[in-house]
Amino acid sequence: MKARVHPKRGFVYRIILNYIDRPAESNEKHMVVVIQNNDILKWSREVNVLEITSNPRDISAPYNVSLPAKTLTSQYQSTDSKIKCHVLYGVKIEDLLNGEYCGKIPSEIMKEIDDAIIFSLGLSED
Repeated sequence: MKARVHPKRGFVYRIILNYIDRPAESNEKHMVVVIQNNDILKWSREVNVLEITSNPRDISAPYNVSLPAKTLTSQYQSTDSKIKCHVLYGVKIEDLLNGEYCGKIPSEIMKEIDDAIIFSLGLSED
């Protein structure tokens, strides 16, 4: 039985992620990074996450953040990846607890994620 690691901001999990336009196949899992505030995570049943993908398309777009290969302690992140910061997902905390913990995003990359989210949502002051 795998250990259940309680989600914290910056933690990465491998879970089944359902898309609006395409339901996930039963065994199709994706890596996601938790972006929610740790204080909210203490009591919330839903968690905001971003998808990590190895698809290099649009990697330099300001709404994507590069994740170099082997940044995480996961066998699933053996190639360069990107974090898609323009699509936020809400998942149940149980999905994360039942998923596979894959490591933690370094703080300098979390800062890039924050900046990409701010850009994506139009929250920056112009």
